[in-house]
Amino acid sequence: MYISRKISAGIATGILVAGMVGGATPAAHSSDQHVDSDGVSSVNLPEMDSRFLLKAPEAPEGKQWYKGESLRETATDIDNGATVYLNPVTIGLCNAGFGDKKVKTFNSKNDGEITLYCGDSNSGYVHIRERHESQWESQKGGFEGPWDDYMAFATQASLESPAYSAEKPSQKRCYTTPIEVYEVVNGAPVKKKTINPTVMISMNNKKVITSYPTTTHRC
Repeated sequence: MYISRKISAGIATGILVAGMVGGATPAAHSSDQHVDSDGVSSVNLPEMDSRFLLKAPEAPEGKQWYKGESLRETATDIDNGATVYLNPVTIGLCNAGFGDKKVKTFNSKNDGEITLYCGDSNSGYVHIRERHESQWESQKGGFEGPWDDYMAFATQASLESPAYSAEKPSQKRCYTTPIEVYEVVNGAPVKKKTINPTVMISMNNKKVITSYPTTTHRC
């Protein structure tokens, strides 16, 4: 996926001429859920070993689980539409310097619709990639999907279902929520760790300023 995204980014200029923007939405699937001994709802994944999943426990049912690239073709029983795969064509537009292009729009608990724009070195996708890509990569904990799909899922969960949010100076608000990383061992998810990403938005401009992974949030 990451390689194909880079290839797609390289041909973005040609795609611009044709005006081909937009992507397919991954198919939704049903889930087989149970509650672990620690009270965390989880999902049975038979015949899958050494795989990684993400869960946003504060998110509503149907938007909690996210699977990585290696599971996209094989995991058919964990996705209720929660996947947030970014469109590689749009990322190509970011690479081509279209700062006002929308990468993803999220619903937030306190501030309505919030958009992640391509942006620049100061805010948006380009800023997050320049300043925090290595942090997202290092925090994945074995998760096999692209760093920016991971980031988008964590950002969406934090904005839509925050465990905590706080207003900041200059019309900003900080959001966070726990994101649990699971490894599927012998068909069952085993929790490896929890991160609490820090997501900062502009309240008046309705846009994502930054999003980075932190063990303890900085809100």
